[in-house]
Amino acid sequence: DTPVWAFVVRSGALSVWVEPPSGGSRFVRCCFPGEFVGESSVLGSIDATCTATVRVQRATTLWEFSGFQLRALVDQLPELRTRLEHTQMRHRLDSFFSTGEATATLDVRDRDRLLSCFVGIHVTEPGETVVVAGSVPEVVYLFAEGRVETSTRDTRQELTSSTFIGLRNALHRVPMEFEWMAVEPSRLVVFDADKLRALAASAPPEVVGVLESLE
Repeated sequence: DTPVWAFVVRSGALSVWVEPPSGGSRFVRCCFPGEFVGESSVLGSIDATCTATVRVQRATTLWEFSGFQLRALVDQLPELRTRLEHTQMRHRLDSFFSTGEATATLDVRDRDRLLSCFVGIHVTEPGETVVVAGSVPEVVYLFAEGRVETSTRDTRQELTSSTFIGLRNALHRVPMEFEWMAVEPSRLVVFDADKLRALAASAPPEVVGVLESLE
């Protein structure tokens, strides 16, 4: 098998670049000492490919780990898997916000503040109510995978990938009109509603407009 590797930055700095569908290469973030790089080689499938290009910004030293060995360790230590999954999702969100049609227009500081509202990943059970009708959301979800839907007397609506649930309602403290339920095990990215409101309250109108356009 082709060896795969994961790294922790010991000193120096790396830059991460992605290739959006529109073409070219776009800078996403820098990685500094203590940060993990290459978590996809551990959590992805055996034949997973790189999702970004990492470049050395200045003289840098790295701790290098075997992806295969870390894979075995992750199977033994659930807390390590949780930590790596959190890191992987944070990196994916960083790329998502950097290349999204709306969020790419944000200043990097506003994107960083938006990213700081991410608090974790929730995996639902089938039949679990994700959003309660008539309540103001305490958290905002970004749908990642699975099947979550709402239904009324006349219609049924299913979430699509990379769709937010309850974002506008949370920003404006408006109760949800419909209940959303997980039909099958689903992964939802969780954002802190209070932090999102604080971001919107201190940001210029164009930033609030971008936030509202995400749902």
